[in-house]
Amino acid sequence: MATGEQKQSSMDADRQQFELFDIDSPCRGICTTNNRGYCVGCLRSRDERFNWNQMTQAQRARVMALCKRRRSRIKEHMAQREEVQLDLLLDSRHAPLIEDLFDPLRRED
Repeated sequence: MATGEQKQSSMDADRQQFELFDIDSPCRGICTTNNRGYCVGCLRSRDERFNWNQMTQAQRARVMALCKRRRSRIKEHMAQREEVQLDLLLDSRHAPLIEDLFDPLRRED
């Protein structure tokens, strides 16, 4: 188990490492916000976008980690929605839809 002194030393090392490398803005040039105020391109909040140039490298690294988690949650949510939609489609009550999907040439127009 790490002591308080070891943890502080580790945090100091991390801080020094952040200062060595400049973290570029994650902006993708889309710059459109969703209904919650997050950019749909880079997934930063309004404050994170507007304050980016004033942030330290450690703060920028934290924002980048948050954006990565947000992106993972979005991908997970999308995968769950696709599973639900597929389950609904494969439900026996939707059999005609399945036939149309797998054999579109058999459709009677």
